[in-house]
Amino acid sequence: LQAYRTGRFYCMVGNCIGNPLFSAEETRNPGEFSVRLSFDTYTEMEQVDIIADGMCLHSFTDIPPHFTFTGILPAKRYFRVRGWGKGIDRKYSEGQYTPQFLLNPIFV
Repeated sequence: LQAYRTGRFYCMVGNCIGNPLFSAEETRNPGEFSVRLSFDTYTEMEQVDIIADGMCLHSFTDIPPHFTFTGILPAKRYFRVRGWGKGIDRKYSEGQYTPQFLLNPIFV
């Protein structure tokens, strides 16, 4: 339960990330939140998005092995992170699959 509340609980397909840290704190300016995100990548990631209230607020491409972001975003009801990697060949069948992850939302 503590992992869920602190933004360290997540789901993924393909073991694509590890050690996620995700937080959102209100700034001194009303209507703004300081958002911090970091994680390690285990596969080549194609895109990572910070979404809030069903809208994409910030997208990242060219994700390094040790990804870190700190920025100011407009206040919303929740913040969430999703990401996906480049296709990887399946081990036991034909075709490829897309590694993906989704961090649990932080409600503010």
